Amino acid sequence: MIVKVRHPLPRSASTMAIMSIHGRRTILLVQLPIPPLGPEPIRGNVPLAPAYLKLFAEKRGLGSFYDIEILPAERANALGDQALVAAIVERSPWLVGFTCYLWNIERVLWIAEEVKRRLPGVRLVLGGPEVTPDNAWLLESASYDYAVTRRAARHRVSSGSRPAWARSSESTALLRLADTDH
Repeated sequence: MIVKVRHPLPRSASTMAIMSIHGRRTILLVQLPIPPLGPEPIRGNVPLAPAYLKLFAEKRGLGSFYDIEILPAERANALGDQALVAAIVERSPWLVGFTCYLWNIERVLWIAEEVKRRLPGVRLVLGGPEVTPDNAWLLESASYDYAVTRRAARHRVSSGSRPAWARSSESTALLRLADTDH
């Protein structure tokens, strides 16, 4: 379920026409680690959610239209905020998806704002346990374009129930990630 959309995609845009103009687009999935309590190195940041999303998207055929990448945990663990923004920006992604947890949400929002400032055309998607319909603090933030609740993977997103912005071909391709009935 898409909870909030900040910048709807144009309804008349065709995914294939856009793909032929721009070539393959890059989707970058990012999971930030739990901050360490002391000077010890970060351990245990396994980007499992991004890996599941990538596998699911590729099994649904989106890998033939998009280059779906995961920011390596080594980089997410070792880089400071500015360097992390630079690492994301240097990949020139079309879309960046962030996995949001209690321990990383403030950092995710700051990084998302900085990425958007440097790449104004990038689409920013937030997902994970912190993205819920009742999280007003998060939903009122201007740091993202799309927020997806955890229930998206369990509920079919049908074209009849989608708002008008979500009926465009490009939006449909994005929402196929949440559609389990293909």
